[in-house]
Formats: sequence, C-alpha cells, structure tokens
Amino acid sequence: MPEMGTENLQEAMQQCQKLSALIASEKLDFYQTLAITKELSPAISMAVETALLDIQSQQQQLPLHKLFNPTANNSCKVNINLGCIDENLLNKCERAIQKGFKTLKIKMGVASPIYEIEKLEQLFDKYRNQNIKWRLDANQAWNREQALEIIRALNGFANNSIEYLEEPLQTPTLSQLANIQEQTNFPLAIDESIKHFNLDKIIQTKVLKHIILKATLIGGLSKTYDIYEKLNDANIKTTLTSLLESAVGIHANLHLACAVDNNISHGLLSGEYFQYDLYTSPRLNKQQMYTEPRKGLGITANNLEFNHVSFSS
Repeated sequence: MPEMGTENLQEAMQQCQKLSALIASEKLDFYQTLAITKELSPAISMAVETALLDIQSQQQQLPLHKLFNPTANNSCKVNINLGCIDENLLNKCERAIQKGFKTLKIKMGVASPIYEIEKLEQLFDKYRNQNIKWRLDANQAWNREQALEIIRALNGFANNSIEYLEEPLQTPTLSQLANIQEQTNFPLAIDESIKHFNLDKIIQTKVLKHIILKATLIGGLSKTYDIYEKLNDANIKTTLTSLLESAVGIHANLHLACAVDNNISHGLLSGEYFQYDLYTSPRLNKQQMYTEPRKGLGITANNLEFNHVSFSS
C-alpha cells in the first residue's frame, strides 16, 4: 500500500521475482535468505521473513512469538477503533465497552474542532470513573495553532484518561513536538511520521513518551522487535498496530505483540474492515487476542481460504 508508505504491487512483484532467482542461482541456505529479506522493501520483507520465521519456529517446536521472547504469553490486549467523532459515538462506545474493551481509539480532525471537543467532553464525563483509556488520533490534521487550541480544551477535562494523542501535527519536528508536549497534560505519540525521524534522536531527546510501530511499514518482525527493545530500554512505550494486512498478517503481528509483552493494548483489529479474508482472524475474548494453539505462526495451509471475517464492530 504505497499510500501508507510501502512499495506498490509492481515493485513487490519485481522483488519477489529477483529474490526467487537469487535463491535458485546462489543456492542460498535458510539463514542467508533470512538475512537478504532485511534488504527488501518493507511489505515484501515482512511477508518473506514471516514465512521463514514460521518455518524456523515450527522446526524448533515453538510458537513464533517464543523465538523473540521465550517467556512470552500466547495472548495480548487489543484496543478497538471507534472511528470518527459523530452523532453515533456514544452508541459505538457503549457497544465496545459491553464487549469488554477497556482501551478505545477515536479519530479526530475530521469534523470541526468545536464539535469534536463537545462530543469528547460528553463522552469522557459519562465514563469518567470506569477505568477506560482513550487514544486520540489526529492523523496529522492540524497545524501548530490548531493543535494547541484543541489540546488546551482537552487539558480541561481529560483528567488522566487520555493514554496518548497520536500525530497532532501536519508536518511534525521534534522541536515542535517538544514545545507542544510542554503544554499538554498527556503524552503525544507518532505513528506514520516516524519515517521522517532519526530513531537515535527520538531516544536521546526523550521528547516522545509513546511510539506506534507498524511492522509492515518498518520491514518485518525482527526489525520492529529490535526497535521496540531500544525504545523500551529508553523507557519509551510502544504500541504495535497492523496496517491493512490479511488475517495472515494479523496473526504475524499478534505473535510480535505477544513477544513484546508490555501490558499495552495493541491495534490489531483491522480485520474488521474486510468482508472476506484468506483466513480467520485471531480468536478474541473481550479485549484479549489469542494466538493459535500450534507451532510456528499457527496457520495451517489446508485452512487457507476465503473465510468470512467473523468480528464486526
């Protein structure tokens, strides 16, 4: 999905063909092939590496997440995305809470700031003492002045219930984010704009307290886990989220989230946007998502088909 920052379909096909020819001509072994995947474009790297790690973990009689973290659990918490702020927001929130979700994500920057703030204040007031965590995502909708105006309003009624505000600025820099963070009562976070930042600078400055990572944009599970470890060592929290992968990709991201094991709700419910998929989505019990009780990725080839996605929001 080039709109999201990956290669396009033609580029992906070309890389697959080159990799296939290279493996055949050079007689590469498993580990040489695994090393080469790190040099591929991000989505292809994610796909090929996942397949190789699936093989490796099956050979070692392990679920895939235990390759990264031998003590990892087989499940993780997930958040639910309520979408944009509209007249149905309270109903969507009520349904999500009834299903057992405790971390709810809301898109901002679509309607007018006055309308969005009014609806959020009503929502936060209704669920004030119910241990709900709110994630707000502006998707780079605001300039500095707009962001500060909205943040000041949120400061007035948030009462520590906002886990983070994601991507508040259209063209963020670390200095701009630092200035705004000083005026904000809750953490700011970045997601898609991370590609414009130097990871070492993020860690050195510690301006940001929360980072969202997408393995398909970064280029695979191993690269993403390495970044998580560096951020974790710097006491910067990490949320893992899926892009718009098939259920196979969701299962891969789930194993990574289990390996991270940081007691944070991850964003892995993008399967709800598909009417049909290659495989069934991971099992969900309230806000807990579970890996398959099998070795490797847990997906069996004979069950790969166009299954109807069972989860609906």
